[in-house]
Amino acid sequence: MDTLVRLFPYKLPISTPDKWRSGVIVELEDEEGFIGHAEAAPLEGFSKESLSDVLDHDSFLSSEHPSLQFALDMARLEILSVKEGKPIRRLLNPEALDYLPVHPLVDSARGNNAERNEGSKKGLSPILKLKVGKDRNENVQEAIDSVNAWSSKGHMLRVDANRSWTLDEALIFAKGVKGASIDYLEEPLQDPSQLSAFFSETKMPIALDETLYLDQLGDVDLRSISTFVMKPTLIGSLVKLERLVYIAKKHNLQIVISSSFESNIGLRHLAQLAAAWHKEGCPVGLDTARFL
Repeated sequence: MDTLVRLFPYKLPISTPDKWRSGVIVELEDEEGFIGHAEAAPLEGFSKESLSDVLDHDSFLSSEHPSLQFALDMARLEILSVKEGKPIRRLLNPEALDYLPVHPLVDSARGNNAERNEGSKKGLSPILKLKVGKDRNENVQEAIDSVNAWSSKGHMLRVDANRSWTLDEALIFAKGVKGASIDYLEEPLQDPSQLSAFFSETKMPIALDETLYLDQLGDVDLRSISTFVMKPTLIGSLVKLERLVYIAKKHNLQIVISSSFESNIGLRHLAQLAAAWHKEGCPVGLDTARFL
């Protein structure tokens, strides 16, 4: 049982348009004096809650906010990890991985291939994560050009469209990148209920992201899905996360744990979850620390 809770708000410079990344480090101390740390860092524009919501005393006690649910559960797991003398990943899965490749995150407009090649020498995956569409103010043809340019260099791509397109636009995109090496296309459609129609037409592997943390999984035919991209900071509690893991395994879907630009404390916990739930060789989406 938690006996003491201490909060340490932080604000870190970040090399994205937001300029700063803010959050709070949560420290729990149980009645035996064991301590666990975790991070609650709502992501502006994506999280349901704000940092002010997390720091509100009444909201904190009710722990109704996803980022705070995640932080409290991970801090408690860290305490149990110390008591049991096992890393968190082994508590969740005795056969957890000890090594995780990380897929580099590249900018579709400004990607530096030399930097990526150097990164591959440091344990990064040859698979690249490429954001296209509305986050880069790209139209469909620009997205096609970006994907084909990176693919022509020999890269396998995980393409994230952040729900940029209508079904017709997504079909144009799929036709335009037909020869590209694509591991999956993440959330291409504004309306997730149309994903099965897109898959039927293109057979392109599809990943879910927003659909998971917005609780819209009931709108999707999972027979058209290949991957769950899970952002624990946006999804919430360990119970919710393990439910998604169960669904993914039941339908033989790939699981990819992904960062929401957390600090090193949050990234450490995400890596433990990925080691517990990823298949061997599947890259994890944690190439965000370099932006902080």
